[in-house]
Amino acid sequence: MKDRRTQIIEAATAVMVRQGFGDTSIDEVIRESGLCGKGHFYHYFKSKEELGYAVLKLQFESFAERGLTALREPTRSSPRSLPRVAPPEPRVGRSQPRWHRSTRAFGSW
Repeated sequence: MKDRRTQIIEAATAVMVRQGFGDTSIDEVIRESGLCGKGHFYHYFKSKEELGYAVLKLQFESFAERGLTALREPTRSSPRSLPRVAPPEPRVGRSQPRWHRSTRAFGSW
């Protein structure tokens, strides 16, 4: 079960997504989250700005967790099915592969 502070942050996120931070009032957050009044809101947050930072923090943590989850999952495709990102190996007998000529414009590596 989520704690009350997290519920308020999630409700504020919903309001801010619809209206933007500047157009969101504390009264709307109170209504969306089902709080009893401003005193209840100020028990959890000192200001609208503190709430805004909490919304950003929760969103960042959620984004980071989704990214880490994706990195933890093993890839389902074999290396042969992945797109080739490097130029092909030069063929034996050629002094310089064709792709080498196009890289001269970038300077020496």
